[in-house]
Amino acid sequence: MRMLSLEAKHEINLERVRITKQLFGYMLQKDGLEKAIYRFGRLILMGTTMSKMACESKEAVWIADFFENIGFTSFAKELFFGDN
Repeated sequence: MRMLSLEAKHEINLERVRITKQLFGYMLQKDGLEKAIYRFGRLILMGTTMSKMACESKEAVWIADFFENIGFTSFAKELFFGDN
């Protein structure tokens, strides 16, 4: 498995912050402060839920592959598990 350097992680984080600020700014401009805060908060919470669901789905696929319940192609394995 490939690991990102500390510098790359830092750059990714900076870009995430920049995009997040831009998104909130857009919502603020479009909807006003009260609605933007509400919608942005819900969006952030939804992202957390989706991330958790993705991890659980990946685990279920890994278990199915381990017990050979599903015949995954090498391409599908690469999509789910990264480089093997």
